[in-house]
Amino acid sequence: GVSKTATEIEIKKSYRKLALQHHPDKQSTEEGRQRATQIFAKISNAYEILSDPQKRQEYDMGGTRQQQRDYYDGRGASHDFFGHHQHPF
Repeated sequence: GVSKTATEIEIKKSYRKLALQHHPDKQSTEEGRQRATQIFAKISNAYEILSDPQKRQEYDMGGTRQQQRDYYDGRGASHDFFGHHQHPF
């Protein structure tokens, strides 16, 4: 993950690296594509939050209710990407 004080450039660089690594089109098996699709969605959601200053501030303060619901029902970022002290990238 990136630190809580990561710059926009550091976040973008980390996002690109993870997005390329977990892109569904880069997977050779159907099982790999399905897993990569789930991971890619989480990475994309995390980047959407961290690349927007307002959303990032809300996340750093505990998240909006929608962000919290997404976290708990599996649609959004998971603990694999959002740690307590680090951001996902």
